[in-house]
Amino acid sequence: MNPLKQPQKIIGRHVVSMLETVNVQTGERMVLSHFDDLIEAPNWTRDGKTLIYNSLGRIFAFDIVSRTSTVVESGYATQCNNDHVLSPDNSHLAVSHHTQEDGHRKSRSDQRSSC
Repeated sequence: MNPLKQPQKIIGRHVVSMLETVNVQTGERMVLSHFDDLIEAPNWTRDGKTLIYNSLGRIFAFDIVSRTSTVVESGYATQCNNDHVLSPDNSHLAVSHHTQEDGHRKSRSDQRSSC
């Protein structure tokens, strides 16, 4: 399988995303970060210290304290779409992604998650 090498941006589409939390009791919103690209599907890790999200085909871990993002190594799955989920113990990450060969969504459980 040959993964697409570079995340693909949509030419001519300017997107700004905000990663924010909302206190469900008070409704208070807190913007954690702004991004110049579309980010999707933030998921909390069990310890509440990290949000996992996808953007430009990659999976990222956002550290709540330092407010920095790092790429989560997902092997050949480098064209991830909006579908990803952490296992209950945070030891696995399941993703769906696209490949050059078929252009269709594939699912794979990746055991290299460092979440």
